[in-house]
Amino acid sequence: MGVVLGLDVILGCFAVVANVDNIIVYCMMDFVDSTTISLTALAISDLMVAVIAVNCSLAFLLPLIPNALFTYGVFMSFAGVPHVTLTKTSALITTYLSVERYLCVLFPLKIRMTLTPFRTFVAMVTIFVITLGPMSVLVLNYPTVLMFFPEKNGTILDVLPVNDGILIAANDVIRVYFCIFLPLLTFFTVTITTILLAVSLKKNKAWRDANRSMASTHIGHKTGDALLSTRNQVQSNLKRRRL
Repeated sequence: MGVVLGLDVILGCFAVVANVDNIIVYCMMDFVDSTTISLTALAISDLMVAVIAVNCSLAFLLPLIPNALFTYGVFMSFAGVPHVTLTKTSALITTYLSVERYLCVLFPLKIRMTLTPFRTFVAMVTIFVITLGPMSVLVLNYPTVLMFFPEKNGTILDVLPVNDGILIAANDVIRVYFCIFLPLLTFFTVTITTILLAVSLKKNKAWRDANRSMASTHIGHKTGDALLSTRNQVQSNLKRRRL
């Protein structure tokens, strides 16, 4: 358990440093390209995922702390829920990048005018809104209160379940949205666009090879005709000199 926990913390810290470095590099590129904006948004989302993942790993140390101010439930409600939400944010941004790459191959001359940096920025903000917005409902579904624990002889912050039927129904819908709808949407979209991208690249390669072969054949014929004409002209000149 200790080895796994230590490995989680090390990998999480490495991810934090790597994503901070990525964000700095992208910021130095002045966001003149739509892909840079998308990758920056992805790095920000991954950074938050990594930070929360480290906190979730450290949550297992709470039972070892004698005078902890909150329970494991509080920790997970304010760390576990955002972690799940932000992983879906990263998945949606990755899906957007996959669709963008496919459109770049399909419409190479029109895509720069369609997916402008401003539109890409709006798309990234929209992705964060449609994922972080429902997260607030999930957090509201876990209200925190101070409770007395006789075994610890102290008052600790704990989570109470909500008895409101509307919030419970909204919570169920949001769980389906995050745990079923978004994973299936991102998985199938990335899979389909990747397959279509591979097929398009293969067709483009075949078209280029065919045109290159035709061009080489045409040049070869022209070169052969030129050599034959030169040979005939030389032979004609030799005959004239003999006469």
